[in-house]
Amino acid sequence: MIWQCSWQLAILFFSSHGHDALPECAEELEDCEEDPEVLQLLQTELRVLDGPAAGRAHTRSPMQDLVAWLDLTDDAKDLRFSEPPSPHAAQAKSAQEKVSIQSALFTLGCLMTFLPPLLGISLTLLGVSIRKKSGLYHGLKAWIQNANFLSNAELSLRGGFFAVLAALPFVVPSLNYLWQGKFFDYSVLTMYIFTLFKSVGETIHNAFASMLGTMLAVANIWVLYGFFPADSQDGGSVRLYVAAIDGVCFAVAIIMLQVPNTLRMFALSSHAYFMMSFFDPKGGKGFIADSGFKVSMEGEAVHTLVLSGIGAGCAVLATLLPSPIFALDKARDTAEGLSRTILTSWEEAVTLYLADNYSSRLNDCLKRDVQKLRLDLLALDQHLTNSWWECLGIGRPQQVRNILQQLAHALRELYNRLSTALCAAEDQEYSKARRELMQHMAPHLRSLVLEASCLLDTVVDAAMDGVLDADEAALVKTQQERTLAAIASLTKAFGEHVSHYEEELSDEYGFCLACCAYGRIAVNFSKTFDEIPELDLPTPAFLLDLAQMHGKVHWNFVLRHSVAIGLSFLIGYYGVGASVLTPYSAGCAVTVALLMNTGLGTSMRKNLGRLQGVVLGQVFGQIAYVLFAWCSVAGHVKVGASLFLWEALALYTYYSSVEFGYTACLMAAFAPKNLLHGCTDDPADLNAANTYGSIVASAIGISIMSAVDLCLARQRVSDAACERLDLAWSAYREALVKLFDPSVTHIRFHHGELLRLFAEVAEMGDSADNEPRLWRTPWKRSLFEAVVKAGNELLQNLCSMESAFAINGCDGSPKSEVLQWLCKMPAFQKVKDDILEYVDQFYCLFGIFKHTTEDGFFDKALADEGSDSKLQNIKQDITRLCLELEAQHVTDMGKEEMNSLERRAVCQIGVFLTCLQTQLSVLCSLKNEMLTS
Repeated sequence: MIWQCSWQLAILFFSSHGHDALPECAEELEDCEEDPEVLQLLQTELRVLDGPAAGRAHTRSPMQDLVAWLDLTDDAKDLRFSEPPSPHAAQAKSAQEKVSIQSALFTLGCLMTFLPPLLGISLTLLGVSIRKKSGLYHGLKAWIQNANFLSNAELSLRGGFFAVLAALPFVVPSLNYLWQGKFFDYSVLTMYIFTLFKSVGETIHNAFASMLGTMLAVANIWVLYGFFPADSQDGGSVRLYVAAIDGVCFAVAIIMLQVPNTLRMFALSSHAYFMMSFFDPKGGKGFIADSGFKVSMEGEAVHTLVLSGIGAGCAVLATLLPSPIFALDKARDTAEGLSRTILTSWEEAVTLYLADNYSSRLNDCLKRDVQKLRLDLLALDQHLTNSWWECLGIGRPQQVRNILQQLAHALRELYNRLSTALCAAEDQEYSKARRELMQHMAPHLRSLVLEASCLLDTVVDAAMDGVLDADEAALVKTQQERTLAAIASLTKAFGEHVSHYEEELSDEYGFCLACCAYGRIAVNFSKTFDEIPELDLPTPAFLLDLAQMHGKVHWNFVLRHSVAIGLSFLIGYYGVGASVLTPYSAGCAVTVALLMNTGLGTSMRKNLGRLQGVVLGQVFGQIAYVLFAWCSVAGHVKVGASLFLWEALALYTYYSSVEFGYTACLMAAFAPKNLLHGCTDDPADLNAANTYGSIVASAIGISIMSAVDLCLARQRVSDAACERLDLAWSAYREALVKLFDPSVTHIRFHHGELLRLFAEVAEMGDSADNEPRLWRTPWKRSLFEAVVKAGNELLQNLCSMESAFAINGCDGSPKSEVLQWLCKMPAFQKVKDDILEYVDQFYCLFGIFKHTTEDGFFDKALADEGSDSKLQNIKQDITRLCLELEAQHVTDMGKEEMNSLERRAVCQIGVFLTCLQTQLSVLCSLKNEMLTS
C-alpha cells in the first residue's frame, strides 16, 4: 500500500538524518494521519525500533520526537515545526519594529509638544470662553458653598485622570512593549506634574520654559558627543577636561540668567543626567546614535525630548479638556467681582456718611470688603499677566487684556479713595454743622453714586469682550452724560452751602471730592473704548530680564546653587560606599536641580518639607508597585487606580494649601519614579529594597542644599526682611517728600511700587518665622504683620493725596495750584518737617526685629527720643495750619469753571488734612503697639 511505503520511507529518512529531518518526515506522513489504524500501527513500530536507543540514553531520541509529534494537535504541529527564521532575518525584523515604534513615539512627542498649546491659543483667539458653568457645577456650589474648593478639586481630578493617560503604557497590557523595550518611562510624569497649574496660560508658560530648558541641555550634550562620540574613547584626558569645563559653564550660565525657575529646573536636571552618563564609561551607550553630530530617533537625546514633550502636552490638555480653564476668563470673573464689590462698597460708604449716628456694623462690613478688594486686585494683576500666554499679545484677547488692565488701574484708585473715606469715618464727630451739610448734599451724593455705578457696571460688562456694539455705545454715551450732570449738580449744591473752609468739616469735604472722583473715574474708563489700546510687544516678559543680573541677592543665589549642584554631582560621581550610593549616580544632582528656589535662603522647615515630599512620594510608589504591579489585567487596573488617587489627592493639596502645597507637589512628582516600572510575575522583582538607592540619593541632595544655604546665605531671612522693610519705609518717606517739595512740579503715583515692596516685606516676614532661631529670641511675627498692615494703610492715604492734588487725577499730571500754595505756607512747612521727623523715628523702632536678646530694647533705644512731645508738636502744628486756613478764608483758585469738586480748594485741603491725620493716627497706633510688645 502507498501509505506503508510513505511511513517506511519516512522512518528510514528520519533515522538517518536525525532531528533536523523531522519537519520533512512530517510532510511524508501527512497521508498516514488520515487513517487512525495506520497511525496507531506507525506509533507501535516506531517505539519498537527506538527501544534499544531509548534504553542507552537519558535524552529523547529522534524516534521519540517523531512519536511525540504524532501525538500533537494540528495547531501545535504548525507552531512547533514551522521553519524558524534565520538570525539575520530576526534581527532585521526586530530593528524594523524598533524604528517603527520610535517613529510613532517621535510623531506623538512632536504633536503633544505643539498641538495642545496651539489649540489653547487658537481657542483664545477665536473668542472661545467657558465662563458659564454647568448645572452640576452650580448644584455643587450651592451645596458646598465654596467656589475655591470646587475649582481646586476639579483641577486635581483632571490632573489625576491625565496622569493615568500619560502613563498609559504602564496601565494597558497591550502597550507593555513600550516600557519593556525602554521606549517609555516615568520621566513623562515628572514633566507633567511640574508643568500643570491652575490655568491654560500658566501651564503653557511652564511647558514652554520646561521644554526650552530640556532642549538646551539636549543641545549641549549633542554637541559634546559630536566632538567626542560615545562609541569611541579617543581624546583621553582631554575628553574629560573639556566635558568638565562644558558642564560647569552650562550650569553656571543657566543659574546666572534671569529665566523662569521651571526652565532652570529641567535644564539642570537633564544636564546633570547627561553629563553623568558622559563621564560613566558604561553610560554612553544610549548616545551612540547621537554621536558625530547625528540626529537619530534611537538616541537618548531625542528620546528625552520626546518624553518631555508628551508630559508637557498632557499637562496643557488637562487644562483644556473637558473645558478650558483660561486665565483670561479668571481675569474677567475677578474684574466683575471687583466691580460689584466696589459698587456695593461705595453705596454703603454713602449710607455711612449720611447716617445721623456712627454704625459700627456697617463700618465692619466695609472693612471686610476693602480687605477683599486688596486681595482681588493682586489676583487680577496675576491673571492678566498669565493670560499673555493664551493669546501671545495679539488679537481681540489682547485688547480685552489692555482694557482690563485699565479697569484694574481705575478700581485700584477707587479702592484707595474708599479706604481713605473709611478711615476718616471712624473719627467722625456728628456735629450740627455736619448734619446740615450732609442733609443738603444727601440727594446729590446718592444720585451721583447711583449714576456712576450704573455707568461702571455697563462698561465693565462691555469690557468682557473688548468691544462696544452700537446699542452698548449709545447706552454708555447716555450714562456718561447723566454721570457728568450728577457731578455738576453735586458741585453746584456744594458751592451753594460752603463758602469757606471749616476745619471740623474736613472729612466731609474730602468725601464729597471722593464721590466726584468716583464719577470722573467711571467716565474716564468708559472712554477707553473710543481708541483701541496699544498692544503689548509679543515678547515673553522673562526675555526682557535676561540681562538684569545685578544685586547682591542674585549673585548670592548663583553662588549657593552652583555650589550645591557641583557638590551633589561630585558625590554622585564618586559614590558613597559600595552599598549606599553607587558611583556615577546622577540622583543627587537631579534632586537638587528639581528643588531649586529663588528665595534668599531656605528655612529648616522648607528643607524638611522637601525631604518629606521626596521620600514619601518614592516610598508610596514602591509600596504600590510591590502590592499591585503583577502582570495581569487586575494588576494593571490597580496600578492605574493607585496612580489616579495619589496624584489627585496630592495635587489638590498642592493647589489649595499654602503651608503644605510644595511638599504635596513633590509627593506627586516623585511617586511615579518607583511606581511605574512595569509589571512582573517574579516576586524577586517586587523587592522594596530597590527604592533604597533613590531615597539615599534624594536625601543626600537635600542635605547638601540645606548645608549650602546655611553656610553661604548672604544673610539670614529675618535680616533680609528687616532690610526690605527699611527699603519700603524709605520709599514711603521719599514719596511724601516729593509730594510736598515745591521744586517737583509733577506728581507720580507710587501705589504700584509701594504695594509691591510691602508685599515682598510680608512674604519675607512669613519666611523669617520659619528659620531656625537657635539662641536668638523668637521672631516677632504678629508685630511684623502689624507693621505691614500699617504700611498698606499709609500707602492708601498717600495715594489718595497724590490723586487729589494731581490735575485731572492722572499719573504724571502737574501739581494743583492748591498744593503749590500750601507748600509756600510756613505752617505747612512746619507740619511737613514734623511728620517726616516722626516717620524717621520708626527706623530706630524697627531695630526690635534685629534685637535677639532678652534685655530691654526700648529702654536703650528710646531713652532720649522724647517721642510724646514730638507727637504733641505735630498735632499743635496741624491745628495752627487749620486755623490759618480758616483765617485766610480759602476760596477757589484759578478762573476756569469749577464743574467738579476735584478742583475746589476747600475739598483738596479737606482730603489733605483727612489723609494726613489718618496717617498720623496709624503711625501713632503702630508706635504704641511696638512699644507695648
